Amino acid sequence: MMVPPTKAAAAAAAAAATAATAATKIKTLNVAPGKIGLTLKVNLAGATVTSIESSSGCNGKIDVGDVIVAIDGRKLQKVEDCHYNANKARQFTIVLKKKEAVAATTCNEYSLLPLKSQVPPHVIEETLSIFRKKYAKEIAKLKIGAKPNVEINHIFNETQEVTKESKRYQLAVDRRTTLYKSDLVSKHLIPIITKYCQDHYDGTFEIHKTLLLMSDAFCPEQKEHTDGIDNANDFIVALFTLQDNTYFRIRDRLNRELKELVMPQNTLLFFHSLKLHAGGRNPTNEINFRLHFRIGRKHDRTKSISMAEQIRFPETCCYGCGRTYTIYSSRKNHEYTCSLNKEGDAHRAAENDQVRELRAGRKRVRLEAQEMKAT
Repeated sequence: MMVPPTKAAAAAAAAAATAATAATKIKTLNVAPGKIGLTLKVNLAGATVTSIESSSGCNGKIDVGDVIVAIDGRKLQKVEDCHYNANKARQFTIVLKKKEAVAATTCNEYSLLPLKSQVPPHVIEETLSIFRKKYAKEIAKLKIGAKPNVEINHIFNETQEVTKESKRYQLAVDRRTTLYKSDLVSKHLIPIITKYCQDHYDGTFEIHKTLLLMSDAFCPEQKEHTDGIDNANDFIVALFTLQDNTYFRIRDRLNRELKELVMPQNTLLFFHSLKLHAGGRNPTNEINFRLHFRIGRKHDRTKSISMAEQIRFPETCCYGCGRTYTIYSSRKNHEYTCSLNKEGDAHRAAENDQVRELRAGRKRVRLEAQEMKAT
């Protein structure tokens, strides 16, 4: 039978956490009973958050990399401690991660940030109404081969080629346009995104480019790709949903799982430019609108914008570390030796087994030959 922690024990656990994490921020979080929706890696420091499910009650309150050091004042030291009083409301003591370079912390992760309390629904509906009236007509012109009044372009869909049959479109949003100066973008989204960058990337990033993405009715899902080329020109992508049931696919390079996210209206999705992803299908009979922000380093505005146009597809992208190659054979050779590629480890292990079997077979042949000579 577990004994409830005393106030002294709680104080001791908090003091230990504080001493072990000097110059860091500590946060307490009340968690509802049941499943917490977090993937944790337990070590001597506590339980490090490695991923957060979109349905988790902790989503938006903690981030990947934060460390849970105590539950109800009880110091967390092993996996079993995570289940302590799981059927009751609990209080987590969390050490917030230090600000780090973006490439080291987000290349294999993504973050969903619901904005229900930060962006008023009527602001989104007003903007969406304008989009439907203005851009639906322009897309209709593009379909019949007429020149639209704005620079709407086809983007690739199921294949790498950009064709006129594609049901995906984009519009670059200039800083001088009415859309960029609207309440939704200038008064709400830009401050939220800027604050997120300051909190997570040490304030070295800013919005470099804004796009309005559109998927026509019953548009199929997009081909997987990365928006960046390599770590020298990496950046962060923020996708804002204007409608419910916005589908998006994203792949985790660590386990190669392809996840389909179904995001509600008024949600921000942050992910790294080197992360494999794809626009999801649009199962509705109306155009789906979303805003796409590219957030790069302040001193690399021109580079991050120009390099972002040179996307990469899985055929030239290592699933392990994200490094890209211009030809398929080079990527295969790299994946074989890449220490971050689990499949490469499996190939090497399988080959080692084959080598051992071959050597054992040769040894048996030699022994049999020696026995025959002896007889």
